[in-house]
Amino acid sequence: MIDRAPGAARRPRRAAPWLVLGLLGLFGGAAMADDEVDHEVAFRLVRDGVILPLERLMALHPSLQGVQLLEVELEQHHGQYRYELEFLAADGQVWEWRLDAATGTVLERKQED
Repeated sequence: MIDRAPGAARRPRRAAPWLVLGLLGLFGGAAMADDEVDHEVAFRLVRDGVILPLERLMALHPSLQGVQLLEVELEQHHGQYRYELEFLAADGQVWEWRLDAATGTVLERKQED
């Protein structure tokens, strides 16, 4: 529990950035490589409107509804932020998609062997 001074205002909570942070931490996005983005940077990028929250990005693609996420990473590649999603589709196939994190545009789709 956080102690606040009497009369101190509480900051409003935003669910979408926390969803991104939770998924990035849970599925390995917080692991740092040269081009991976850590959770603190991801939070700021969502908060500042530079990238879409993962929840909103997934809502843009009906084929992502109901999938089981296996791994989520946020990367910066040549100045462009992108999500890399690995998921189990309803038909049991494992897919990897790369999406532009700012627009939701699919950059690459491939079925895993």
